Amino acid sequence: MVSNIRKNKLFSKTPVIIISASRDGKEIAIGAGIDDFISKHFDIDELIKRIELQLNSSGDKT
Repeated sequence: MVSNIRKNKLFSKTPVIIISASRDGKEIAIGAGIDDFISKHFDIDELIKRIELQLNSSGDKT
């Protein structure tokens, strides 16, 4: 799924963050090309900071 997003010119620079109920699979997900991984139960402030970080750094991907 992430590879399809990366192949699409409209979304190729869009950050992908996976929110999972489990910590299992984090290495696989990151290896698949996601930008960040967060497992439940997370603090909403942490999620917001991670989103902001990805949005700020996605501007650097040209």
